[in-house]
Amino acid sequence: MPAALSSDLRERLLDWYAGGNGTIAEAAAHFLVGTATASRWVARWRRTGERGPRPAGGVRVAALLDSEALATVRRIVMETPSLTVDEIIDQLIEAGGPRVSASTMKRGLTKLALTRKKTRRASKRSTARE
Repeated sequence: MPAALSSDLRERLLDWYAGGNGTIAEAAAHFLVGTATASRWVARWRRTGERGPRPAGGVRVAALLDSEALATVRRIVMETPSLTVDEIIDQLIEAGGPRVSASTMKRGLTKLALTRKKTRRASKRSTARE
């Protein structure tokens, strides 16, 4: 993957374009960047007013499981600790919470420091050792 282009270059290109010096394609040629790159920068600037790069990487659990949803998850697990992750998701949806994937729910449980433990019945072997 090529190195990221500098924020300064992005600023200069957007300033040049906003100053009415030419089209997006002309701005791209002037600053030696791809037309698609210049087009994305201008589109994002027009749409959001932001000139910097978007945040990179990371898990955005907060976007899906906000503090209210996490409080609901905590209540559900405290009331019935033996629920599976899928059952917790179903109960969260019934309580008016967001529909999330199992991996998102597992990250939410980790964030709440709630461990998932098997019940005694589930941990017993189905057949005895000989």
